[in-house]
Amino acid sequence: GHIEVWREADSEELAFLQKNYSHLPPEQFEELKQMLFHLHTGEMVFFYITRYGFYEGHTEYRADPVAVALIFGLKPIEEAHQACEGRLYLYFTTHFTENPE
Repeated sequence: GHIEVWREADSEELAFLQKNYSHLPPEQFEELKQMLFHLHTGEMVFFYITRYGFYEGHTEYRADPVAVALIFGLKPIEEAHQACEGRLYLYFTTHFTENPE
């Protein structure tokens, strides 16, 4: 089955994003908000996360750990921004090419 989970960014989150990502063109800014606060996934993804952990890559069904943390209120936007070295848009759109260790 298909699972759609989302929430609207609150006013503080929007202000933070506008302050830190105002350099993005409007369509990319909207895309960033969509990636941060919307999940489109399948029922098996959560089983795979539990069993194998999150995986890298960019697919339509990927449940990104940053988006999960933001949608469910596990981390504030500021921590997500810091975890991605101040590059949330690039985190969601650039393929991972190096081992972080």
